[in-house]
Amino acid sequence: DKTTAVIPKGVTVVPITVQLKSGGRFENLLEFLKSVEGNQRTMQVTNITLGPDEADRTRLSQITVAINLYTRGKN
Repeated sequence: DKTTAVIPKGVTVVPITVQLKSGGRFENLLEFLKSVEGNQRTMQVTNITLGPDEADRTRLSQITVAINLYTRGKN
C-alpha cells in the first residue's frame, strides 16, 4: 500500500529521467546512485529500469533512472 508524500509549502518537485541507451556496468550504476544519495539537494529515486545485455552478461544494455529533485525557491 503506497502512501502519498506530503510536500512542504514552497518546495517544488522536479522530475528527472536519466536514460543510458548504450548501457553500462552495474558497478557504474551503483556509483551514480551513491552520488545521487550524497547530493546536497534532496533527491529521491522513484524508478529504475534495467535491461540485460544478452551478449555480455557483465553489462546492462539499457539503464533508466527516474528521480524527483526537491527544490525550494529563494525568498
